[in-house]
Amino acid sequence: MGAHGRVRLDKPGETGKRYVLRGAALRRLKLWSPRPAEALSVVDRDGKPFRARVTGLDEDKGEVLLFEDAPGGSSAPEITLLQALPGRERMELIIQKIVELGVSRIIPFKSERSISLEERELKQKKAHKWGAVALKASKQSRRDFLARVFDYTTFAEVLNEAEGADLKIILWEKERARSIKEVLKEADIFHANENRALKAAVNKKNAKKITLLSGPEGGFSEGEIKLARRSGFIPVTLGPGLLRAETAAIIAVALVMYELGG
Repeated sequence: MGAHGRVRLDKPGETGKRYVLRGAALRRLKLWSPRPAEALSVVDRDGKPFRARVTGLDEDKGEVLLFEDAPGGSSAPEITLLQALPGRERMELIIQKIVELGVSRIIPFKSERSISLEERELKQKKAHKWGAVALKASKQSRRDFLARVFDYTTFAEVLNEAEGADLKIILWEKERARSIKEVLKEADIFHANENRALKAAVNKKNAKKITLLSGPEGGFSEGEIKLARRSGFIPVTLGPGLLRAETAAIIAVALVMYELGG
């Protein structure tokens, strides 16, 4: 799972004991911007998860008290959402809900039919708060990693960001033949680019890195779909209805987590 901000102890953990954090563990603790006595999730040297309370924090060291064991052993995949920038405050809603569901990376981008960040910021200066929204949602959902919101970028760049994913899915309202549920349930997924048939050979039990590409209210253009196919994305439908951008993203993430082990 995405390990950004994961606080790892340098020894086996035991409830009721205090642990001093220095170096990398201290730097990761500070990423959470914890308040005094705030609780957060940590893992010990062996990867066992605990809930811990921050009992001390200064420039050189931190201290946490482990107060209970935490659920562990999830086989949930690492999910990246590539999201065309929606209007109004919908990006904040998307970030909040998908982080609660377990997404580890969110990358907003400009598509042909989406609003630009410059246009949006003229109306509402909100982009600088996206990281804070992700931080709050990570804390509320008791994740042991911090979801990251990356810089706003272009469609071409987000296609590059998907390199290395085990499974790449693009949500497209004009797709009729293949639903996202069918793709996630298939043991072997076949798809085609513009030149030749490709076997994705993704067994759902081994699909650990999933990238979802979600468009704006107006949907993707035919040219964008063509480019996404060439990059290995599988177009899928979420059903016959036309969904708002934030609804589509949240539903898609929930289905991935449900089908692949979240």
